[in-house]
Amino acid sequence: MATKNQLNLQELSADQLVETLESFQRELQKMQFSHAVSTLANPNDMKTVRRNIARCMTEMRRRELAETGADGRDKLRARRARIKQEVRLTARLRRQKAIRNK
Repeated sequence: MATKNQLNLQELSADQLVETLESFQRELQKMQFSHAVSTLANPNDMKTVRRNIARCMTEMRRRELAETGADGRDKLRARRARIKQEVRLTARLRRQKAIRNK
């Protein structure tokens, strides 16, 4: 489901996208400071800005993956699989150690 913001982000150049991201980040920082000092008129605006930041970062990542092509994705998947396997092994070793210590 494409929203209006996503459609606009896809049309921006890389430099414009970075500028937009920085703008949203500055806006969020100002809102957080204002919210700490006094209440905002609409605190849900902070949620909207956070989501806009996420949209910008998602678009940047999408473009990065498109540049690397299939090789980059395969390397990323392999790395994630290795990390997942290491986590499982670590958890198994902890369980075995806990059983021995009982």
